[in-house]
Amino acid sequence: YNYPPTENPVSVDIVVPIDFETIQEAINAANEGDVIKVLPSTYIEQITINKTLTIIGSDAESTIIEAPPLEELKPNIIGLPYIVEVNNGAEVTIKGFAINGIEDTNCDGLLGISVFGDATLKLDSAVIKDCTFRSVFVGTLFVPGQSGHATITNTVITDYQNTGVFIVGPNSTLKMSYNKVVGSAPEVVGIIGIQFAANATGTITNN
Repeated sequence: YNYPPTENPVSVDIVVPIDFETIQEAINAANEGDVIKVLPSTYIEQITINKTLTIIGSDAESTIIEAPPLEELKPNIIGLPYIVEVNNGAEVTIKGFAINGIEDTNCDGLLGISVFGDATLKLDSAVIKDCTFRSVFVGTLFVPGQSGHATITNTVITDYQNTGVFIVGPNSTLKMSYNKVVGSAPEVVGIIGIQFAANATGTITNN
């Protein structure tokens, strides 16, 4: 396997599926600040990240996190199913993955990635596709202290049924640059690419 060249090669602490079979097992075993490298495959799992980590896929074409069936997904703090969640004040970098929702026209309230608990997500060189209700959901007003922060770059977000990126709450922040956001249902009234709600703030450039 040839790792892509980087200016500053990252020291990898855990490799999936060599050290652990699933990404969640690797997260559970990792220490704060660890780097997890994920080799090409399709990983059918729901992932919760509650500690500061860097998780690097091989690329979005070959390293896929796929939603399990809806009935198997646990809900988040606002009662919605999700594929990946970042919470607990964690600062998480995710790079080089595809995150696939349900291959259907009805994916209920499924969230691709949710960011709560004053956590911070840096998402780079990713693809979020197949049916999700909202591809990225940052912050909430329903539960106190659950703001979120996200920086999204070089990412394709598509196939969502309601909102590509939804950010909510006066303490939540979003930076988006050099992404492609494509709604899949232009005939649906109200479909939104990027939405700031309830005094969330941020910058949107070159998308």
